Amino acid sequence: QDPFPAQMVVALEGASSEACSFFGLLLLSTDVLHPPQAIEPARPLRLLLARMLARSWLEVGVWLSGSGHQDAWLMMALEARLVRAYISRAFGHNEAMYHLASERRALCDSPSATTEALVPTTDELQRWGGALHPEQLWSEFRMRKAPWVLHMIERQLGRHEHGARVFELMLARLA
Repeated sequence: QDPFPAQMVVALEGASSEACSFFGLLLLSTDVLHPPQAIEPARPLRLLLARMLARSWLEVGVWLSGSGHQDAWLMMALEARLVRAYISRAFGHNEAMYHLASERRALCDSPSATTEALVPTTDELQRWGGALHPEQLWSEFRMRKAPWVLHMIERQLGRHEHGARVFELMLARLA
């Protein structure tokens, strides 16, 4: 049990010592902190590894009936959901919300927003010879849009009496 009800950590530039503690307050010198250049390069790699791990889990563990290009958006949405959970645990809730906002901004600013459907149309499939390569199917736009579609479904179900439970059961059935 911690003897203090709250713990504050504060970094001060030009502090006289590396660290001092006072009844739940920890004062650090900024000299002991890592510079942003040391931390920031690791974040994209960690997110990429989380995305690839989530994708591999989903490819092995999730069975979607007739899983083809029509169901790929659901795999993308579930992958993003796992990555968002990882970001929240590894980097904190604020970073997860920042990531969500930046994904939304990138989705809205995307030039593909008006030309690319979440589920490829017959015309798009015919243009590519009847099928899409996974790199075409898992486009950046689709990977950003799919989680928002799943989120909208979750919100709509949540408005009904047992909607949240139905959504949980649906996800549990997929995994």
